[in-house]
Amino acid sequence: MADLRLVTLFTLMSAPLYASWLASRVVLAAGFTMLALLFFFCSTPSSVEPKGHLHMAVDRSFRLGMMWFIFSEVMFFAAFFGALFYARNLSVPWLSGTA
Repeated sequence: MADLRLVTLFTLMSAPLYASWLASRVVLAAGFTMLALLFFFCSTPSSVEPKGHLHMAVDRSFRLGMMWFIFSEVMFFAAFFGALFYARNLSVPWLSGTA
């Protein structure tokens, strides 16, 4: 099965060129076909772990991973809005010479 990076490369790199070149249309169609096949084959029951067979260490690892993901998202948005606050309220008066 195609690697997800290859599917992304085919799809995203050919999408801007879709309107101009015939070759990019073929590449774009190949990318979307590979993406559909990837979704189909990765969602089959053979790739899903049976329920009830996860022990506590795996469950704890999944929960800890989700906790770190949510924490990283909160920190990203805090930094983003902090930079926006700085740019609008602190740096503009300093650049205009009124502060």
